[in-house]
Amino acid sequence: GTADSDEAVSVKGPAGNLNAKGLWMAEKGNLILFKKEVKATIYQKKEQIKVNSPQGAQIDQTQKTLTTLGRTTVYHQGNVLEADKIIAYYTNNKNNQIEKVSAEGNVSIDNGKQKMTGNKGIYTPARKTILMEGNVILSQGSNQVKGDKASLNLMTGESDLKAKGRIKGQLIPNQLKGDKNEQK
Repeated sequence: GTADSDEAVSVKGPAGNLNAKGLWMAEKGNLILFKKEVKATIYQKKEQIKVNSPQGAQIDQTQKTLTTLGRTTVYHQGNVLEADKIIAYYTNNKNNQIEKVSAEGNVSIDNGKQKMTGNKGIYTPARKTILMEGNVILSQGSNQVKGDKASLNLMTGESDLKAKGRIKGQLIPNQLKGDKNEQK
């Protein structure tokens, strides 16, 4: 029913692979704690999601979650998501596809052109969208706007920002998307 090891462990399966420095397992394998550094590659259809969690990760087969421990970085199709804690929720089918990723604490997502930061975010890989809440900042070059909630479509670059009061920011006209000077 339980297992514990501080030796390096490597797990490979149809949904991806995972390397960690030790593991603890309970509940007949339904609860697995990968100790210390975790590097994982999750196959999402023909795409790959890479997860780096220096302090470890936990898989709960009953809840269908992968929870990282400590500051984590996730790479998916040129997008970089970072947060203090990340929980990936996967489906119950045989492919274990990731339905959504919840990020908490000092969250940032960067697609190379735009960056969004906030306190909490929900990333949906299938739609390539992220919803962010709490002290949200959207940045593109030197342009920056601040609000309470925002959504960002990582495919189109379109965003929607909301605030309880005023939206604050700085916009530099020749650096706005679509401006002829943007190419210089």
